[in-house]
Amino acid sequence: MHSQYERSIAIDPSDPDVHNNLGFLFMNCGDLDQAGEHFRRAIALKPDFAHPHFNLGRILQGQGWMADASHEFELAIQLDPSYREFLTNAGPEQGTEAQKSRATAGP
Repeated sequence: MHSQYERSIAIDPSDPDVHNNLGFLFMNCGDLDQAGEHFRRAIALKPDFAHPHFNLGRILQGQGWMADASHEFELAIQLDPSYREFLTNAGPEQGTEAQKSRATAGP
């Protein structure tokens, strides 16, 4: 599966969707460094793309970078308010407690 996305990047390295999807695959395989690189590349290509902000937040949170993770979660909610519901209903591994309370409170 990775090779299909890698071929897609070779064809169009400026596609933020491909970088986000490849980052998601790397994240699920446990390669958080590669995942983070692809999420950051997707954000650089399309700063208003909520998905890689959220995914990068998940990685940062797992690495203990809570303030950075919270910032990425906030950006994801600003860009796509549907993340508010996800973070509010998520288990303890998604979003900090402060982030969840802000998500519940709304903008």
